[in-house]
Amino acid sequence: MRKTLLQLLIVACSLSSALAQDVHFSQIHASPTILNPAMTGLTNSDIRFTLNTKSQWNSVTTAYRTLAGTMDLKIGYLPNGDVIGGGLLLSTDKAGDLEFKTNAVGLSLSYMKSLDKGQNFVAFGLTNSFVTNSVDYSKIVAFDLLKSPVQYK
Repeated sequence: MRKTLLQLLIVACSLSSALAQDVHFSQIHASPTILNPAMTGLTNSDIRFTLNTKSQWNSVTTAYRTLAGTMDLKIGYLPNGDVIGGGLLLSTDKAGDLEFKTNAVGLSLSYMKSLDKGQNFVAFGLTNSFVTNSVDYSKIVAFDLLKSPVQYK
């Protein structure tokens, strides 16, 4: 088991680059696994679901909208009181007139080392996500000095 966890840690740390834009919410206590993957499975219940939504900059023509949901649970208990947690993260973000969209699907994994047979833990976590971005180019509006605004398609 230790060899497998060590191999997972080495693979995660050896990724050549990590380019990301994190989703941020005002109520950080309501989105623990988005805030920190080490909190995956770190709950008094067997399974936890969260759903967060955020609307930002409503004064601009098209406001920013973010929706994120997570699910995490305790995958396994080890004889020494350690716990392994796993989770799923989903998020979507849409911004501006061109509808710049960011969609993400991620998996999180945590290892909680028991300090005293299951009452206090030191937790380590990893998250890996698949992210897509898109823009609606048909909504670009350009201005010609001699004519009225033209919408290009």
